[in-house]
Amino acid sequence: MPRFSPSPLETHLLRAALLEGEAADEAYRCWRGEVDLEAIDPASHPILPLLFRNLEARNIQDDASGILRSAYLNALYRNRLILHRGSGVLAALRERGVSPVVLKGGALLELYYR
Repeated sequence: MPRFSPSPLETHLLRAALLEGEAADEAYRCWRGEVDLEAIDPASHPILPLLFRNLEARNIQDDASGILRSAYLNALYRNRLILHRGSGVLAALRERGVSPVVLKGGALLELYYR
């Protein structure tokens, strides 16, 4: 049966990535104390770039910083590639008179993300 709520370890990761101040610091310490950086579960991988940005904004560095930075740069590269390819597809559709509808993250880019 599928699980629909995060595990305690995933909750620590989410809190470390999304919160600020001492609450984020405590969540990060809990997550780092329990996680093996070489065996991070697939569900946690998409959160690592966000965690990196949150830690970077608060000038926190430790032995995980290199792995988290790599995850961030990899996600940045993939997202830019997807956006570049997607913009070409959208332009081609518009040239042919089709009004495309962008959903999910793509629709939120201009409103909420840098």
